[in-house]
Amino acid sequence: MNKSMFMAILQHHLYALPAYERHELLAEYDMHFQHGMRNGQTEDEIAYELGDPIELAREALGEKYINPDLLPRETASTSRTIFALIGQFFLNISLTPVLLSLWAACLSLVVAAASLTLAPVLVTFEFMFNDYFSVGKIFLSIACLGLGLIAILYAVKLLRAWTLVLARYFKWIGRTLKGERNRYE
Repeated sequence: MNKSMFMAILQHHLYALPAYERHELLAEYDMHFQHGMRNGQTEDEIAYELGDPIELAREALGEKYINPDLLPRETASTSRTIFALIGQFFLNISLTPVLLSLWAACLSLVVAAASLTLAPVLVTFEFMFNDYFSVGKIFLSIACLGLGLIAILYAVKLLRAWTLVLARYFKWIGRTLKGERNRYE
């Protein structure tokens, strides 16, 4: 175990000491490391001679020692998570119809773009089966083709943006369910 690991473990387990006492004790162990290194010892040898940092913390704290790894997580973060879950529940209830309607609007734009793009094909089939030729229908189908291609471009952009928004929303839900803090809190 090197010096940084030793000091980190010791500091972690000395959390119950007041800050000035903890810093004083850590400075003392730091001096041990500096003295040993001046005498040609390695950090590992010095850490071995000093002993287990958890045992040293137990000795320093006496009856006040409680293993910080066994303590429950911070209560504030637990209550924050509970409120966030309740908020998400109501948010999901109110947002679900909105999300579904926006998804339906995206799909209808894709269907409209596809049908506009297929207009020349449909005019060709009409000419083949009905034997009726109209110049106006040809120009109208070409215009529909142009509008359909433009609509396809916008539909692709809209679907990409919508997918990005949904991905961020679901990541936010996942972070909240795990109890992680969000960036905006």
